[in-house]
Amino acid sequence: MKKIIRTIIKETGVIKRWLRREYYISFKSDYIREQLRKRKGICGKHGCCDLSIFHKSRRCLSKEDRTKCLRKSNLPIECKIYPFDEKDKIPETRSYCNFYWDKKDRKSN
Repeated sequence: MKKIIRTIIKETGVIKRWLRREYYISFKSDYIREQLRKRKGICGKHGCCDLSIFHKSRRCLSKEDRTKCLRKSNLPIECKIYPFDEKDKIPETRSYCNFYWDKKDRKSN
């Protein structure tokens, strides 16, 4: 029973992040552009997007190692803007995601 509850809680978080992302992409594109300008770091090609809601559209991860991105350029838009702010990061990847924002640049949206 506890395992089922944990799974439900995790999936609820995934859905909430996806809804937030879709809302911001549709209605707050200026905010996304502003945050992307302030974002520091470079993608470590860890395959974070494989853990996200849009992972089914990703065909660029190695079949042998799902943590290795095979694309070097021409990334899909989902990859280019992930994460657009600290809240957009997938909780499981926060410890190793290379992207960050200075504390003064963070907004509480």
